[in-house]
Amino acid sequence: MKFKSLFLTTAAAMAFAACSSDEPAKNGGNGNIDGEGATMYLTVNITDANTVGRAEEGDLVPGAPEEHAVNTAHFFFFDKDKMFVTEASVWRKDGQSGDFEDHNVEFQSNNVLVLKNLTQKNLPKYLITVLNATPELLAYVRATPRTMEEVRNYTLQWKNGESFVMSTSSFNGGASAFPGQYDNAVYYANLIQESNLKTEPVDVNNVPASDVVKIYVERLAAKYTIDLPEGNPFPVDVTIAGLDNDNNNNVELGAERVYVKIENFGVTGTEKESYLGKNLDGLTGLWNTWNIAQLHRSYWGKSVSYDDANAVLDRPTFSEVNTDLTKPVYSNETTKDFTLIRNENNVLTPAAVTNIVFTATIYADKAATTPLDLILFSGVYYKKDQFVPYILNRLNATNQLNYWIKTGSETETNPDGTLNRDNYTQVSAENVELAKDGASTGIFKLVANIGADTQLYAINGNTATAVETSAFETALNTFFTNEKPMAYTGGASVYYVPVEHLLGKNAGSGENYDYTVSENGQYGVVRNHWYQIEVGKVFRLGQGVFDPSDNSTEDLIPDNPSKETFGMAANISILSWKVVKQSVDL
Repeated sequence: MKFKSLFLTTAAAMAFAACSSDEPAKNGGNGNIDGEGATMYLTVNITDANTVGRAEEGDLVPGAPEEHAVNTAHFFFFDKDKMFVTEASVWRKDGQSGDFEDHNVEFQSNNVLVLKNLTQKNLPKYLITVLNATPELLAYVRATPRTMEEVRNYTLQWKNGESFVMSTSSFNGGASAFPGQYDNAVYYANLIQESNLKTEPVDVNNVPASDVVKIYVERLAAKYTIDLPEGNPFPVDVTIAGLDNDNNNNVELGAERVYVKIENFGVTGTEKESYLGKNLDGLTGLWNTWNIAQLHRSYWGKSVSYDDANAVLDRPTFSEVNTDLTKPVYSNETTKDFTLIRNENNVLTPAAVTNIVFTATIYADKAATTPLDLILFSGVYYKKDQFVPYILNRLNATNQLNYWIKTGSETETNPDGTLNRDNYTQVSAENVELAKDGASTGIFKLVANIGADTQLYAINGNTATAVETSAFETALNTFFTNEKPMAYTGGASVYYVPVEHLLGKNAGSGENYDYTVSENGQYGVVRNHWYQIEVGKVFRLGQGVFDPSDNSTEDLIPDNPSKETFGMAANISILSWKVVKQSVDL
């Protein structure tokens, strides 16, 4: 026994294979289902919801073969009270039987499910279908009687191993668009009529279309791909500061061309899990075509933390963003009520939504052989080896660097007697190092690097007084009150692109892009949508990364779009897979 492992991209139905001995007889019909132990036959037809037509924001296209490979199909049945009553499954691809005698169900023939021991009291009325269900989901459903809503709200990852989890497509208005096939109160399930249930085996080739339960499924995953222009690494002209020849606190500014190499991409700010079924409860005031019942599709939904402003989203470190620019990335759907993703000026808060994140390295040369260690402070870039001397010079010029290290003692003998003299050296750049400061990506502070047993002194006249190291560190960070410095360690940087869902709502492009948020749907990623990001140009440096190492714990958190580092322009297109195509400049 085998189960065909791919959706047919040109045909509507997905075929099931069974042993020839399981072929049902012809002439099925509706019989009396009163009494105990009745066996019923249900003919089903599963279709990928992507194959049924075109939606507003973009074309509907089939995905790659691995994106619609199917190893198992499970059918969860619920009674009129919306309580779980039984399940059916199809044989797994590896040939092992997938029927469950303990649950009074077996799978028979190409598209026929056989349900045993049914009575009027437990007659199935609703059906939720799941492809590539996880073992944990199956255990959850079977553990105790579950309601339909509990099963719909079960949370899980978008994939099971290498297979994409898919579930019955959710949309409103099914009852009027397809009379007898849907119940608007449970938009995430198929409605089963008594006419769908047969008391005798049926020939799937002669079942009236009206008696077939037509099941449409959609993937839980959102998909992302990148279109990068030629010319990587890209030239960027920046102004880099340096100390003047007198090595005092004066700063000389000079224009310099650097090169930004886009390395990999990924996503940051995504839900840790997804609902099994898309949640449309209470959604109102959305755009006119957000739900198209005729296509068995809706184009918005509530993800797990939709109404939670304090939810912790999934964020990678620099080294964890490691997908090649030619390959796709996937995530759980992530949406928020629009009032939770904007500030008091109605401007987008990027950290509240899903962002495409590009990792990049800044080089001094086109050949990308010499990475640049840079510091961004107060709108000015510094080479890392000159930043600490610059800060120390400023402190010294304002009499705030009265910190000395004892280097030894001398004994001097003269006619007046013997004089003991201590020698001190003022702290220098080698006594200062950078340390991560807070959660924001790239942000650091200056700390003392003098050794645990080293004592610092303040010298006033001929008197040296011991001072705490913390006082020195407070002085080092004196100038960082209003804005903290950002490091580009080894040239490491990232670019963020907030993923738009509703296209054309924000005016402008590149540096002049308008991030005003005024309605639901502008930003977010929805299951079964394919977000295509087309990069236009790189016009400035991105956000710095303090620790790009493999063992880093520095999460990638987007900055405010008004900041200098938020600099990529892109176009997004959406396919469904529903594709969202976005173009950006970096």
